[in-house]
Amino acid sequence: MRLIACSFHILNANQGRWVKGQHTGPGLAVHFKDVLDHFELSDGRLLGITTYIASSNYWMTRVLQSTLEASGIEWPALRNHIP
Repeated sequence: MRLIACSFHILNANQGRWVKGQHTGPGLAVHFKDVLDHFELSDGRLLGITTYIASSNYWMTRVLQSTLEASGIEWPALRNHIP
């Protein structure tokens, strides 16, 4: 059962976690997966992600899809990403 929807935003220095290095799709996907793991949400409950429209965010969702599929979790990026 999927229950979680996430909104991915860039935060300032006083909020949240930092994404170190370049904000490439794979780098953002690793960071996002770490956040899911931290909150114990990488078990298939992720319904969707909303982001601002940037090519790295599209790439991030495709990499996240592959990462989740490697763990046996179906999460189709084209259906579940709302830019």
